[in-house]
Amino acid sequence: MTPKIIIDGRLLNDKHTGISRYSYKMIEALIAKFGHDNVTVIVAPDLKHKPFNYVQTKLRPFNLFHFFRFGSFLSKLDFDLLYTPFYANAFFKQRKKTYIITVHDLMYQKVPFFSTSRIINYLGILYYNFIVRHSLKNSTIISVSKTTQNDVRDLVGRESLLLREGVNLLANDPSQKNKIQAIPDEYFLYVGNLRMHKNVEFLISAFLKSNTTKKLVICGNYKPVSWQYNSDRIVFLGYVDDATLRTLYANCTAFVFPSLYEGFGLPILEALSLGANVYSSNAGALSEFSNEFISFFDPKNEDELIRLLEIEQPRPLNKEKLLVYLNGFSWEDIQEEFMQIIAKIVNENNKF
Repeated sequence: MTPKIIIDGRLLNDKHTGISRYSYKMIEALIAKFGHDNVTVIVAPDLKHKPFNYVQTKLRPFNLFHFFRFGSFLSKLDFDLLYTPFYANAFFKQRKKTYIITVHDLMYQKVPFFSTSRIINYLGILYYNFIVRHSLKNSTIISVSKTTQNDVRDLVGRESLLLREGVNLLANDPSQKNKIQAIPDEYFLYVGNLRMHKNVEFLISAFLKSNTTKKLVICGNYKPVSWQYNSDRIVFLGYVDDATLRTLYANCTAFVFPSLYEGFGLPILEALSLGANVYSSNAGALSEFSNEFISFFDPKNEDELIRLLEIEQPRPLNKEKLLVYLNGFSWEDIQEEFMQIIAKIVNENNKF
């Protein structure tokens, strides 16, 4: 019997965040294995790109009231297996159903995540803990790195299966509006949001203190913030399409990733796949990447980053070795591993 599968796609985004890209890949794999008619994706009403069967809901994953209501929403759907590609599903688990969940990180417990205020941050941790712990209690857990796997064990007391993320091949679509004309000949690049754990203020501070003629380009899906420095050395682009992002990676002096904590680090793989040199923080799962291709620095030590920024020419990459390394992050292989995990869980539960 072919199982009916529901995928929680409430974090799918037309602007392709990391979790959104990951979710689309998992949806693609499940449809290829079980068929279009047996897979349904739960999406938010404003999602435009929906190449699958779907149902819509306004219930949000990290709203506590919605967290309780989501179980009731699921009870009205016909499914055997629920897959959630992030760490929040429902307080109430449907009996005789299989739940699988992917944890990308538990950084909200590891670094200041909600606020610089200790009290607000502590309350935020309590709030998220309630949602996350109940969700993981209901589910078989997949972790995307050894760091995340250890965090799930140490912070939640649960074992999990390891399945890494894959390298995203960015579309090269010249028909898309491209902002690249605003970019100087030589520049360092940061891609991501501006949340506290991303440590972008540290990057900007180190860059402005460095003795380099290059500029710093910052892009990603973020809102304007008060500390956007008034400096002609820094270019804030905001969200850019994949074609522009591809060009930015391919032409930067180096991609710089200063994060205080990551559960994986997809932008590093994107940068490497397009031949960019990478200067990365050594925090969290980022240290699991090979130092053969990445220059690491302490994300709390400006001098270490400044020294990298002042290097006239970054070390050349061995393209043959890099290709072999990136092949270890092939989405095709990871999707196949994902199907093996699904089969193992199903067999252990004696279902389907």
